[in-house]
Amino acid sequence: METLRLTLLFLHLVGLAVLLGSFLVQLRGERRITGVLLTGAIIMAVTGPSLVVVRRTLDLPVLDAKLATKAAIVALIAVVAIIGWMLERRPAWAYYTVGLFTLANLAVAVFWR
Repeated sequence: METLRLTLLFLHLVGLAVLLGSFLVQLRGERRITGVLLTGAIIMAVTGPSLVVVRRTLDLPVLDAKLATKAAIVALIAVVAIIGWMLERRPAWAYYTVGLFTLANLAVAVFWR
């Protein structure tokens, strides 16, 4: 089970890297939701709750308020990314919103103890 937890954590961090990296790279070019950005959002949205389930199964400490906050932020990221992807013009506001919420999610993960 510990191997599963570490694998999910690795994939979660890969999702974060894809999401944040895609956002930062696009700052120099066209600012819009891309398939790469959407993929990172989906990876995080799937692996985050999976990590919580595994942590509870292993009786590891879980901060419910922190996880609820992170889940809400990741849900917003996923929803805005999907909406931004589905719109024909792919507006810049969706791109900036996803980037802002990604940074907020990272800040919650690092600073909330």
